[in-house]
Amino acid sequence: MLKRVGEHGLDPAAYKIDPALANDPARYEAALTDALLRYARDVQLGRVRPEAVYRDIDLPKRNAHGPAALARALDADNFESFLDDLAPGHAGYRGLVRALAHYREIAANGGWPSVFSPNQDDPVNRKLLIKRLAAEDASLARTPNPSAENLQAAIMRYQSRNGLKPDGQLGPGTMASLNVPVASRIQQIAANLQRWRWMPADLESRYVVVNIPDQTLEFIRGGEIVMKSRVMVGKKTTRSPILRTEARTLVVNPPWNVPSDIAARQILPNLKRNPNYLASRNMVLVDGQITQRPGPNSAMGTLMLDSPNRFDVYLHDTPGKAAFQNDDRELSNGCIRVQDMARLASLALAGSKSAEQLKNIIASRKTTRITLDDPLPIYMVYRTAFADTEGNVEFRPDRYDRDPPLIKALGNTRPRESHEADDDD
Repeated sequence: MLKRVGEHGLDPAAYKIDPALANDPARYEAALTDALLRYARDVQLGRVRPEAVYRDIDLPKRNAHGPAALARALDADNFESFLDDLAPGHAGYRGLVRALAHYREIAANGGWPSVFSPNQDDPVNRKLLIKRLAAEDASLARTPNPSAENLQAAIMRYQSRNGLKPDGQLGPGTMASLNVPVASRIQQIAANLQRWRWMPADLESRYVVVNIPDQTLEFIRGGEIVMKSRVMVGKKTTRSPILRTEARTLVVNPPWNVPSDIAARQILPNLKRNPNYLASRNMVLVDGQITQRPGPNSAMGTLMLDSPNRFDVYLHDTPGKAAFQNDDRELSNGCIRVQDMARLASLALAGSKSAEQLKNIIASRKTTRITLDDPLPIYMVYRTAFADTEGNVEFRPDRYDRDPPLIKALGNTRPRESHEADDDD
């Protein structure tokens, strides 16, 4: 197993045993046991700790199955089960493991060619383009002498898999994506495997997940996606964090208590130039706090899921619906603006309020807090690569440049000082 840790995007050098110990059985066994425990910790919790890479991250703390669990497995003669259960069992993780193997196979076979020109009529460039696309497109690879229509369809499939507008054109974005080396894709997959290992081992029966790079939200129930919506995410200067939180209340007609940093950066300069700025935005200043009253033009829209967290970011409605049609939706101050917020609110309430009742409460323009029957877990994640259980992988832009520091941290093969702090006993 230690020789195969690369299958999980881990560096085998971090668990290598000194061959010189082979002649000293006691020292060899101690070194092998230590390497196994480090692997057990790393494949469960992550090779690096999240807070060592990112400051804007808040996920539940977890413990690894350490020495005590290993001892129990040996005593019960179920060591193989112990090994099999170490890696995360999430379907998304397993899919990326399969994708990683596929991309390493591509690399072993020489990778894929660079595409130097968007001119599909040039015979040389057309040949390079077909070879490049076929490396990731089994359908095109099985098509002998693909026609112009076949190639156009393959380009559109490629664009869809990479979060690009599927227009079939070899624009600058598509060209840049095509020319990402396979080695970089392998590193990208390994980084996303690491972020999966930071997640809880077991996810709830229902939860919301927002994938920031994909700019989408999914409501998961019983392992199935029951709703998917476009979202707006934080700008590069006001990034949406990585976190788990819980919504306990749906706020209808929420006021917006403007965070002090946003007030200082965006509102006070306008107020100095225009004394009527607050009134024109339906805002009031009370005891130093700027608040925007509920209304059709409120920045929070008409619905918000109240999920307390240290970043003060929430899922909410917005009056600026037109921006959901944009391909690039990095527009917020960190909160997640949800296109289909009414549907999300209905699912969160789990039938305790009808759509008609919600409409009536919204029409009242009065702030109303409705307690959810069951808290709704919310995960804000950062997945620049994700795959189905078959290993069919999709890539997304690294909007906040989160991949490079994680890839660099994973390249450090020095073992952490101790596994004892992460033990389950």
